[in-house]
Amino acid sequence: MNDRRKLMLALMCTCAALGTGALAHADPIADAQKAARDAGKKVKDAADKAVKDAMGNDHAKPAGADDAAMWGEMMKMAQPGEPHKIIQQFEGTWDAEVKYWMDPSIKEPSISKGTMEAKLVHGGRFIMGDYKGAFAMPGPDGKMQNMPFTGTLNWGYNNIEKRYESTWNDSMGTGMMVSMGQATSDGKVVDSSAEFKMPGPDGTIMNIKQREKLTMVSPDRYLTEMWHSDGARGEMKVMEITYTRMGKASDKPADKKPGMKN
Repeated sequence: MNDRRKLMLALMCTCAALGTGALAHADPIADAQKAARDAGKKVKDAADKAVKDAMGNDHAKPAGADDAAMWGEMMKMAQPGEPHKIIQQFEGTWDAEVKYWMDPSIKEPSISKGTMEAKLVHGGRFIMGDYKGAFAMPGPDGKMQNMPFTGTLNWGYNNIEKRYESTWNDSMGTGMMVSMGQATSDGKVVDSSAEFKMPGPDGTIMNIKQREKLTMVSPDRYLTEMWHSDGARGEMKVMEITYTRMGKASDKPADKKPGMKN
């Protein structure tokens, strides 16, 4: 049998073994390439199905839908709203009269003066306040003397936690006090609380709980009151600050309530 007849016989045997489908493909190389493509597609389809099953088999959501929804909700929650109107009205420069009781046994408070310059930042989302003043404090010789005092306020409303939050740090300490609170339904009072540590009369460290009440007396006057409790004694008033907008002394109540939707 010559070589040509041997080749024809081999091809006929191959077609018979593969069935009629093979007769349509006279190119074995093309058949091998198609088989490889089919096998690759099956592997890819199986991998895609495994990923979808692992993510809850949610075939209806297009790629990136979850991210878009998340960012949309974040942007919505980042917008200042009705509760921010309280802090926004505190923008400006204020004269401050500070009454404080260093010794709870003395009924008459010490009095100091200062100024608070408050500005809105981050698109009206927060107030940053810069306080400058002086306090009458015991000096090294034990005698009272005025000591320079500076402080920094950061105040805002957290849309996610639905509460007012503030931080305070000043030149008389190295810690930052964090306060959290809620406003009354008319939006004119914000009650807050905080906890911090400070040295006691004998030098030991005390845990202090602070309660604070901020009242909008008028558009040009704010009143802040603070009470402390150390756990050993009852709550006592320690400070009262009256903020009056610089150049104004009106106590006329606000015609509009700042607005609250908690």
